Amino acid sequence: MQTFETSFLVNLVGFAIGLALYGLLGYMIIRHRKTVSRPVALRLIATALLGLIWNFSGFFFYFTAGHNQGFVIQLLLAAGYSSLGFLPSVVVLEASQGRKNPVVLMAFALSILATVLNFYAAFFTQTAPSPFAMLVLSFGALTLILLLVITRYHEALSSKITWISALLIFALSAFHLSANEKETNWPIELIAHQSSLPLVLAILIQNFRFAFADLFLKRAIALLLISLLAFGIYVEVLSNIGGNPALEQNPLFVSLLLAFWIITALIYPAIYKFAVVLVDKVVLKREDYISLLEEIGKRLDKAETESEVLQATREFLEKSVLAGKAEIIHSGDTVSSNDNDAVSLEIHTAEEPKWKIRLADFEAGRRLLSDDYQFLQNAASIAARRIDAIRILEERMERITRERELAELAAEAELKALRWQINPHFLFNALNTVGYLIQAGPERASSTLVKLTNLLRRVLSKQGEFTTLGDEISLITDYLGIEKERFEERLSVEIIIDRELLKWQIPPLIIQPLVENAMKHGISKLKKGGFVSITAEKYEDLLNKAILQKTFLRIRVSNSAERDEIQANKDGVGLKNVRDRLKLYYGENAKFTLQTENGVTCAELLLPADEKEPD
Repeated sequence: MQTFETSFLVNLVGFAIGLALYGLLGYMIIRHRKTVSRPVALRLIATALLGLIWNFSGFFFYFTAGHNQGFVIQLLLAAGYSSLGFLPSVVVLEASQGRKNPVVLMAFALSILATVLNFYAAFFTQTAPSPFAMLVLSFGALTLILLLVITRYHEALSSKITWISALLIFALSAFHLSANEKETNWPIELIAHQSSLPLVLAILIQNFRFAFADLFLKRAIALLLISLLAFGIYVEVLSNIGGNPALEQNPLFVSLLLAFWIITALIYPAIYKFAVVLVDKVVLKREDYISLLEEIGKRLDKAETESEVLQATREFLEKSVLAGKAEIIHSGDTVSSNDNDAVSLEIHTAEEPKWKIRLADFEAGRRLLSDDYQFLQNAASIAARRIDAIRILEERMERITRERELAELAAEAELKALRWQINPHFLFNALNTVGYLIQAGPERASSTLVKLTNLLRRVLSKQGEFTTLGDEISLITDYLGIEKERFEERLSVEIIIDRELLKWQIPPLIIQPLVENAMKHGISKLKKGGFVSITAEKYEDLLNKAILQKTFLRIRVSNSAERDEIQANKDGVGLKNVRDRLKLYYGENAKFTLQTENGVTCAELLLPADEKEPD
């Protein structure tokens, strides 16, 4: 491929890439203009317009080379080279952090002078650009570098390298363009005509206030790399074949052309990933945000309160983005601050209260870009979801606790009602017995009344939820003592209980209704009387797998009775009360059975061994 053809193609492709990059820059600025302050947005839009004018003029000139060299082309070239001449002034302005000073004014004065010279040459000599204007810009750029180094001596060298390199490339390019040579080496031609690209990169790298500068840099570098790859393939392979008309008609040539086109399309994702790594790791020196998000997710999973989540998020983000100051504030609070680079990060929880984490005083003047904001927003979302989960869990626990308390209150009220249902019933029967004794044996009425007094004291003083088996047996012994006065030799009593079981915790008045039922519906109906037997023992249920509790206290109340009488009264007040209270106390784990066989009725209680069992 001839040198002239290579130079022509390189410049045409270079200007096309410049149009694409500056067009992308302008689009991103306009779309996201609300993310930056108005002065910064205006400077960046002006940068995009200058770059578009320069690249359009160059592209049009090369595209129409040899066809239209008239006055319009000269005006277009004057506008293009003048736009290129203003880009170094923008670099100097950004290096001065947007502040007007003598160096900035000098830079714009040089740009205006070069513009006047270029249009003068276009109007009167039709030789745009003016060689003298290019020399002014070249030596002016070198002078600006020297002045910036002197006036900004306090800055670190690493922060100066960007604009020094861009201005130096421009100075050399402008010096080359001042020679106005028609034929030259194409690499030098490329550097000279594409000097606007280093300038815009310098502007964006310095101006971190443009929140999407990192995205532009990644896409710009990826576009440059894929363009260089495609150009290299064409220059080294396809251009050597394309000169032969016979080969161009060969299907193999067309297939090869399509194959290289497909290769460049397939390799673009890898090139873009490389550009992302280059910008993040080399240019911006960022941490791996994906790993950081995984780490903060693991940390917040360990937090158990809303306050712990907020504190952990604040500390983590403070270290991750090198913020010198981080504070938690309420979402509705406003903070007056002169720090334009401060960031207020919303924690968007589902319900109030909502919070913000304010980050400021970034290390080395760091400014947050789009990926930084995306990382912060993702971290805030993780924190918000964790807070929502904790709030839901707390609400659920509060609801469960509230429901449990209400259930306990309802059960307690029902138990009290059942117990007071027993008390009047028992008292009524006991008074009937005393009344009978007063009539039948006045001499025994006094001692029986003392027993009744002691018995009632026991019954009415029992306020706890549980009592011991020993206390319950003592109460039953007093009750049967009163009944013994009534039935005399017609009543036989037997109580067999191991001493180790006397401290076993049971519901109060759970056995007495069974004894009373035995007396009322059993012994009293028999002319010859009968017996009442009370036994208690531990019972191991090894067969009934439906019952989880295998160890029980088995209490049996047996008595002489007629079967028909027992069956007729098995659902009376006393026995129904026993069943209801067992269900409230133990659920399905307790059992109550009543059966009559061979003239003996046996009421059996199986009470599970739980925390109420004695040690």
